[in-house]
Order: sequence, then C-alpha cells, then structure tokens
Amino acid sequence: MIETVEPINISALDTLKLVLGSDFPELLRDFNHHCTNDLIKLEVAIAKVDRAAIRDIAHSLKGSALSLHAKPLADYCAVVEAAAVSSSPADLEQGILQVREAVKEVIAALEHWAYQDHR
Repeated sequence: MIETVEPINISALDTLKLVLGSDFPELLRDFNHHCTNDLIKLEVAIAKVDRAAIRDIAHSLKGSALSLHAKPLADYCAVVEAAAVSSSPADLEQGILQVREAVKEVIAALEHWAYQDHR
C-alpha cells in the first residue's frame, strides 16, 4: 500500500501558529514571497548550469519549507541540492519540476488550512 504524505504537517503548523501568535501571518507572507523568488532564481541557475547557485538556492528553499513543516517540499529541495553537484542539466530540470509542483501543493494546503482556520 502506498502511503500518501500531506504537503504540510497541519498539527505542527497549528502549534507554530500558537507559538508565533501575531507574527504568524508575516511568516506565511515571507514564505510565499521567498518561494516565488527562489523558484525564479533556481530556474535561472539551472538554465545557466550554475551548480553553486543551484545548491545554495535549493538549500535556502529547503530551510523555508522546513520552517512551515512542509517536509515533502524540503525533501525535493534536498534532492535538487544534492543533484547540483554532478547531475545532468536534464535531471536538474526534472528536479525543478518536482520542486515547483511541491511549492504549489504547499501553497494550496496553506490556503485551505487558513480558510478552515477562519471559519
């Protein structure tokens, strides 16, 4: 049986919201902004095959994902970060597709969670 993994850990996110209080919305805004910018930078770095930049950007994005308990996204970023060392440009392109899809899933899950939280 295949286990499905949610894009974010809702229980951990609820706890984080309690801990951060009024600073929590700023964390969400920063995450959205950071992800959007990092995806663009990552695409440029992959197009240039700038391995150091790919590694650094993927590492940064992984940290942002972990801060919001988005483990699947963090895992995809870790794969791209490791692949930056010696993978082919085609493999790096595949990696960014997975990261991009995971970012969409996280943002959709956060929006759904926020909607549920404010009902």
